[in-house]
Amino acid sequence: MDTLTRLMIERDCHRLCIDYARRADERADTFADLFTEDARLELSGMSMSGHEEIAAFMRRPRPARVSRHMILNVVIDIDSETTARGLADLVYYVGENEDSVARLADISPATIGTYQDEYRLTAQGWRIASRRMTAKFVRELG
Repeated sequence: MDTLTRLMIERDCHRLCIDYARRADERADTFADLFTEDARLELSGMSMSGHEEIAAFMRRPRPARVSRHMILNVVIDIDSETTARGLADLVYYVGENEDSVARLADISPATIGTYQDEYRLTAQGWRIASRRMTAKFVRELG
């Protein structure tokens, strides 16, 4: 595999990490489009399999909160021209929504953790085939 191909795969998978964060915060209807049809998503004790379960997870009713997923230290390891693996650290902020702003006395992360990802090239481009979040620090939400 040539250097340009490797760089493009890394960039596409890195972009999936960033798009995941943005779409999760926006509760975007296109959130599930980041995943393969048979994807697995594991978050804080919840596990979802398949495009439909992931889409339903994003559509479920939730408290009115503002959130920001900060994704950093992204590392992508390419296994082949159609598969890759990655790690990305997460710093997650959340607070009660007051006109699209969370007004907090203490702005500290709700969660700090790591995503372990598997990526796969599909007809639609690179997609997340598996994502598992492991929390390292968790602040109790009131």
